[in-house]
Amino acid sequence: MSIGTGEQAPDFDLEEAYGRPRVRLSDFRGKPVWVNFWAPWCPACRTEMPRLEGFYLEHRDDGLVILGVG
Repeated sequence: MSIGTGEQAPDFDLEEAYGRPRVRLSDFRGKPVWVNFWAPWCPACRTEMPRLEGFYLEHRDDGLVILGVG
């Protein structure tokens, strides 16, 4: 499946850690969403986390949502 710029992504849901309710992409409709796939054993993933957090802190007031999928 290919999605073009400006097209709506297909909905999906993720199970949250620690027994929290599931999260759906559609829960954030109308907001910018960054889906980040990472793994704790990945050195590059661990290196990017502080930069990703900084980006989020700069843009959270704009409604940015970051979903981390590990």
